[in-house]
Amino acid sequence: MGRVSELLARRDTDGFGIAVIDIFGVAASRHDRFGMPYLIRHQEEPSFVIVHTKVRALSLFSHLCLCSKLILLSRI
Repeated sequence: MGRVSELLARRDTDGFGIAVIDIFGVAASRHDRFGMPYLIRHQEEPSFVIVHTKVRALSLFSHLCLCSKLILLSRI
């Protein structure tokens, strides 16, 4: 399981860039309210993977779990 920590792309490269993925393990226990499993770090330290990617849109969103909403913060 992972989340995109950084997304790096230049405007003059047709969207090709790299993504830095923060890797997590999935715990057996679940959150009481949301029913989703907890994410845990291996040995309490961040672990990252860097992959090549193609960026299709440059927008920044934030997810509000309590409201079940996705909010657009900015569009580049």
